[in-house]
Formats: sequence, C-alpha cells, structure tokens
Amino acid sequence: MPRLAAAQLGSLHALIFAEIGRRTTANDGPDEIAEAVLEVLDAAEELFGEPLLTYATRTN
Repeated sequence: MPRLAAAQLGSLHALIFAEIGRRTTANDGPDEIAEAVLEVLDAAEELFGEPLLTYATRTN
C-alpha cells in the first residue's frame, strides 16, 4: 500500500506543477492560477477519498 499511495500522491504533485507551468506560460495571473489549482485539488480530494488523503498521517 505505501508504494501505491506514493504513486497516487506523486502523480497529483506532477499534475499540479504542470498546471501551474502551463498557466504561467499562458500569462495567467496568480489569482487565475490559484483558482485553477484549487479546482484540481478539490477534484482530487473527491476522487482519492479519505483513505488515501489520511494515509500515514501523523497523529501527534
């Protein structure tokens, strides 16, 4: 399970940074970029669900 969780979170990381790069190259402003990234993160939260998003989190 650790490798699967890492792969999913790694792909999300890559997707977010690619979106930022694409929008920066298109001369989108910071607010537009932030809004687009938040939409991606919201979608990921719905798709991944609680088990992945809380996998291996610290309790202290």
